[in-house]
Amino acid sequence: MRYSRCLLSAILWTLLSFPAFTHAQQPWSGIISTPRAADWTQAGLPGDTPPDGSWTQCGSTIAAYGSSGSYASPATIQNAINACGANHYVLLGPGDFYLSGSVSLKSNMVLRGSGANQTRVHMNTGTDSCNGPWAVVCVVGSNTYNGGCTFNSLNMWSCPPDTYKGGWQGGANWTAGYSQGATTITLDNVSGIVPNLTPIVLDQCDTGLTGSPGNENCNGGSGGAITSASVSSGGTGYSVGDTGTILCSQNFGRCYGNASATYQVTAASGGVVTGFNITNGGSGYTYTSTASDATAFGSNLATTSATSGSGSGFNVQIKGITGYDNNAFFICAITMVCADEGDGGVANPGRSQSEVVVATAISGTGPYKVTINHPLMNPNWVSGQSPRAWWGSSTITNAGVEDVLLDPSAVNASCVAVNTATSVWVEGIACSHANYFHVYSWVVSNLLVRDSYFYWTYYGGTTSYGIGSGSDVGNSLFENNIIQGVVDPLNASGTCTGCVFAYNFSVNQWDGASQYLFASSPMHAAATDYVLEEGNVGAGSNQDTIHGPHLADTLFRNYFTGYESNNGTLPTTDTIPVSIGAFSRYNNYLANVLGTPGYHNQYQCNPTSSSTVGCSYPKQTWVWDAGWSHSYGLLDYNNSPSLPNDLLTVTSLYRYGNYDVVNNAPQWNSSEVPTSDPNFPNPVPNSNTFPSSFYNGVTGASPSCGTGLSFWKNPTTGTCPPYPPIGPDVAGGDIGMCTSGPYQWSLALTSAQCGGGSFKTSVDSGYGNSNPAMRCYLSQMGGSPDGTGNMLSFNRASCYGADGSGQSLKPQPPTDLSATPTS
Repeated sequence: MRYSRCLLSAILWTLLSFPAFTHAQQPWSGIISTPRAADWTQAGLPGDTPPDGSWTQCGSTIAAYGSSGSYASPATIQNAINACGANHYVLLGPGDFYLSGSVSLKSNMVLRGSGANQTRVHMNTGTDSCNGPWAVVCVVGSNTYNGGCTFNSLNMWSCPPDTYKGGWQGGANWTAGYSQGATTITLDNVSGIVPNLTPIVLDQCDTGLTGSPGNENCNGGSGGAITSASVSSGGTGYSVGDTGTILCSQNFGRCYGNASATYQVTAASGGVVTGFNITNGGSGYTYTSTASDATAFGSNLATTSATSGSGSGFNVQIKGITGYDNNAFFICAITMVCADEGDGGVANPGRSQSEVVVATAISGTGPYKVTINHPLMNPNWVSGQSPRAWWGSSTITNAGVEDVLLDPSAVNASCVAVNTATSVWVEGIACSHANYFHVYSWVVSNLLVRDSYFYWTYYGGTTSYGIGSGSDVGNSLFENNIIQGVVDPLNASGTCTGCVFAYNFSVNQWDGASQYLFASSPMHAAATDYVLEEGNVGAGSNQDTIHGPHLADTLFRNYFTGYESNNGTLPTTDTIPVSIGAFSRYNNYLANVLGTPGYHNQYQCNPTSSSTVGCSYPKQTWVWDAGWSHSYGLLDYNNSPSLPNDLLTVTSLYRYGNYDVVNNAPQWNSSEVPTSDPNFPNPVPNSNTFPSSFYNGVTGASPSCGTGLSFWKNPTTGTCPPYPPIGPDVAGGDIGMCTSGPYQWSLALTSAQCGGGSFKTSVDSGYGNSNPAMRCYLSQMGGSPDGTGNMLSFNRASCYGADGSGQSLKPQPPTDLSATPTS
């Protein structure tokens, strides 16, 4: 195959995007030990900003059409997109567009509105043109989802393992190059991989499981062999000596070793089994839950299949299994072993861990040496866990959606869906009442979501997310966004290795149950590892236990209150700034500002054993908890037997330089640095000085403007927040709090924002300044401090502008780029 000359420009752009990596160059060097961190400078687009600044418009500006009573075909817009040449944009004029379906982008072009406060696109009918999920705008290549279960059903964990798999078009055995930091791997097939374009998903079997070359199934290994079981129901027609296999119980979570365990009947009465022996324990099983709600997600029995005799209906209760946990980097998504419910956001069952890479060079005739765009981040890749690679047949790249309001409130849909994509972006949009994710991404490398406003959700339920990862996302940047009225605003609900969530503002995580406070920065799927969260303002962080553990994540310079209104009602449960669930190990929390003065009065509450039931405090008013199997200071109560607590979560946790309201001072405790961890120790830093950022290239402090960031200066006021805005080295911060009135306990910047109530300046001892997103919402858009109220008018041009500086940031790419393979 030959490639057009345009591809050469794309290669140059990609090379700038993926510079050579050495740990010595990292801004976190000397603070975080190498195995616990990643190169986050590569997150987002090359050169930091989209390359479309000099692109030209293709065709005429499209005028608004359709009406609320007569939605029209999207063909006018779609035809303009299809006719648009490389490095051009389609412009939508002001007004309301009422569409009866989605529009789909192609590579090397942008769909642009006249401003999110001017151009509004409403959709009333979903289609599957976004490779499964519905969305107003599809930014998709080939379909890399081909599940056997209904995609919009969120009970993916109840699907049989052999019917819920990714829909990739190319795959290979990954045979060498596993070391953390490696930039070359070996594959036995590369057919369909386009260098500098195709996102490649690397995965392997979870801890305790293994498979065989050429097979995605992870149905072997040392974990989950049945060691004890009893008769649950004896069936009919059995005789002593009959044999069979034990099938998987589907209660809540996966069972990967389906039918690998065998039994022989040792006692029967009238054809009913009364006794049996396990003749082969198999592998990949979990316990049979006897909890009263175990049937909510399927059978709470392990059924059997006879291999001799004529009996049927014999079910067993699995009471004992061999362990999966390696007491180290534990990758797992199994109910009652490492998860409260089981896997979710996983493309391949039993293969929770993934990294998304792009090949920059391929050599050899088989096996093939593949140079990848960033060093491997995870430290536990190993040949014994059947590592594989997979990819789609076509990729969308160099495309974006900008400056438009998208409204799927009339239909169950996202605003933007991104699949099988590299270097694409969503900037300056507003999104109203989306379902599931507002921007839904899976099998994506180097996505940028920035300078946008996300409002409310379609259902207001617990699976209503803002922005983040659906599955298999890498090196993506979610930066400077406002998220209002969304249950889980910044949600890593699938692997997002090397991703950065930075300088976002979240308010009002209401899900319809006002007593629960949902975290603004949750991690919600197994193996959401090596994520950086920096400079965010919101309710808190929750690395939950629902679908499995989260490892080696770093939270740096965030402002988490742990207490705020739920749509006008103050919560009573889960009011904790930081909750780190069981088996989420080797995480780093540095220079954060935590808690609400006058509410939080305990420093921490951690389990003292694997079976500790809960904290003894009458209210959830502590700042930290870690290691609980149900999160938020509780032992798992969904299952019987319960998922155990994990003490290694606590001892492997690295905390340093965090301010909290209980101690009322930054904590520089060497006892909270895991210096003696047997796997990934971290020395105590030589000083209490932190860099301004771990990812964006800003090296020094700026009391006003001068950061060089593309969004840091407010063009309306001409002012900039101090940089860095949050941390133990900040003084006189502008974040205040309404202390009475309708917005009591809500963050505010001036007394005028408190609706007549009283106002306290510089809460949390002044260690926190507002970021541009928070300033835009409260001061520019006039948003209520508690996040209640209707959707607001938003235009990024009024809030965000480039903050010029001589500081050296990411290298800038060329602007005339395209990547179009030709035959």
